[in-house]
Amino acid sequence: MEHSELRNLFAKYMEGILSPSEYEQLSEAAQTFPIDDWQEALTPLIENISTVETFDEQEWKDIVENILRQPRRKPTRTVTMKWWLRRIAVAASVILIIGTGIYIAINLFNNKQETEIVETQEKRFKNDVQPGKSGAILTLDNGQQVILDSLQNGMLAEQGNSNIIKQGDRLSYNQQQTTKEVVYNTITTPRGRQYPNLVLADGSRVWLDAASSIRFPTSFTGRERVVEITGQVWFDVIHNAKVPFKVIANGIEINDLGTEFNVNAYDDEEVVKTTLIAGLIKVGKNDKSVTMQPGQQAIFQNDNLSLNKNVNLDEVMAWKTGYFQSDNVTVESVMRQLARWYDVDIVYEKHITKRVSLLGVPRTITMVNILKIMEATGNVKFKIDGRTVTVMP
Repeated sequence: MEHSELRNLFAKYMEGILSPSEYEQLSEAAQTFPIDDWQEALTPLIENISTVETFDEQEWKDIVENILRQPRRKPTRTVTMKWWLRRIAVAASVILIIGTGIYIAINLFNNKQETEIVETQEKRFKNDVQPGKSGAILTLDNGQQVILDSLQNGMLAEQGNSNIIKQGDRLSYNQQQTTKEVVYNTITTPRGRQYPNLVLADGSRVWLDAASSIRFPTSFTGRERVVEITGQVWFDVIHNAKVPFKVIANGIEINDLGTEFNVNAYDDEEVVKTTLIAGLIKVGKNDKSVTMQPGQQAIFQNDNLSLNKNVNLDEVMAWKTGYFQSDNVTVESVMRQLARWYDVDIVYEKHITKRVSLLGVPRTITMVNILKIMEATGNVKFKIDGRTVTVMP
């Protein structure tokens, strides 16, 4: 491959417009081209749009490794490489080029600029905050609470006619016999925790995001299966037409018709969103309802119902797959997500009107790194003191 071809492919890669066949070519080059060839081919491109002379050998290796990890599909992007390089050449010490499921951090500044910016961030970021992890609180029928975070595997308790079995992050309710007794348990995830694998007595699977809860019977014995949730919860329901499955969230009823769906019903959000991944569901409140098709999202704001027929499923399900994925949203919207996941309190010096994007940023990185990504846009700055994050225009 000629250097000019490699330059062209790399520019398209950074802007997120590579076709599948072009990605194959770039991936092959990433596996076969020596680092010196990458440096020789791409340095003119960098010099053309930035004040940076070049990257060092390790930075070129990082670029190549990230290309090899790039998903084989067109990434979701809202900014171009040229915009990022120009903006970050005057605004931050790191360029963060964010695609779907990856991000690349590349130093772009001379020593003087880098030192000045690092000192400024060091003054504002007095400490770091670790990301959330798996864990939850199980509340039994008698009110006893069990912390699941580090509990050993095995049978935890017998509730009604079901045995509760813990195996790693999986909590299963194994129904032993049919009975008319109804016993309820509740799983609650505090801020900074999520619970990825709850299996109800009927085999339906549930995944709870941070600051969420589900109240459910330990066995299903009546004519319907009803659970109540708060926060954000994903369901993969075992369909049974004779015993329908119903989810209640903020007075809204979601009736399963054999499906996988996500419900976002946080109290601090203005709307309740139910997104259908597969199958069919009927969503309603009072006299308003809609039967949904996969890829659609029902939105309740107060008592008003609307239907989004072209929802971005990657964005909806990013929390479950381990990423932050928010495209051109308010700063407040992103900070509510971060508050839940990092268990921090948010304070605003002034009302922030600007919008930001977090695209494919792993939920495993620390709070400081998330805030540096947002600061790199030039739209907002932050301070961290303990578990309080202050947002500044």
